[in-house]
Amino acid sequence: MKEITTRKKIRELKKLYKEMKDLIRRGRKALGVEGYKEANQLLKNVKESIKTGKNTDVLYKKLMSLKKEKLNRYVKGPVRDFIESLIWAGILALIVRGIFLQPFKIPTGSMEPTLHGDYRNGDRIFANRIIYGFRIPYIVINTARKGKPYEVKHTPVILPIKEPARWDIMIFQTRNIPMLEHQYKDFIKRVVGLPGETVEIRDGDIYINGKYIKKPDYLKGMDGKEIKYENTVFAGSARGGEYGQKGKPVNIPEGMYFVLGDNTGVSKDSRFWGFVPRENILGRAFFIWFPISSRWGYLR
Repeated sequence: MKEITTRKKIRELKKLYKEMKDLIRRGRKALGVEGYKEANQLLKNVKESIKTGKNTDVLYKKLMSLKKEKLNRYVKGPVRDFIESLIWAGILALIVRGIFLQPFKIPTGSMEPTLHGDYRNGDRIFANRIIYGFRIPYIVINTARKGKPYEVKHTPVILPIKEPARWDIMIFQTRNIPMLEHQYKDFIKRVVGLPGETVEIRDGDIYINGKYIKKPDYLKGMDGKEIKYENTVFAGSARGGEYGQKGKPVNIPEGMYFVLGDNTGVSKDSRFWGFVPRENILGRAFFIWFPISSRWGYLR
């Protein structure tokens, strides 16, 4: 019974010790130089008592006395504690969203059947913002542009974990891309061609530097079979894009990427407007978080 009582006292002393460390730090000015030194010495004694189990009653009373007499006004009430927790949670969420993860909603059917667009309520996904490099967002004010008083830009890439790889689903800005630069939007497509390569769409397949590239088994078309990339149509048009014509390999410049939508029949992508600059890439789409269904989970 005595052993149980001692353990209980030590638990209570530990709890009070943690609380008093914070109170003494915040009440340093009220304690004065000497009082602050004495309070810290008391904390050292308490820490030793927690280890040995000696003098727990005496030290507990001394800590309580210090708390009531000099530091009681620094004790957080439940409302203040709740508000501070909310503030810190908000700050953490902003840091995570701005630097590590970013949510996106899929607006179109260009990535079907991998990602559903608005006509099927639009998938909500997370993008990993640091896998291709750490970038800090900043705002550029432009009062001359009607309807767009500011634009979000990013610093250069810092410490990339990896470079974009073939078949990655990536999100990128449209600025600096001919035919898209005035849209001020973020696009999502799949990486097919890498910097310095030659890419050709031939009979629904991808050829890199003249060689056939096998598609991943998980990559399926709208019919559930092996995906076939179009190079002659877009939304019913008989004419394909300038960069996707059969028999016309495309040379991808250094620092650029060739990207396609999984549903190429309705996707306006690199076949029409060219290449994605490395500095435009915002991150890799990696997780469907809504709706919660059989498709919920990691993206490939």
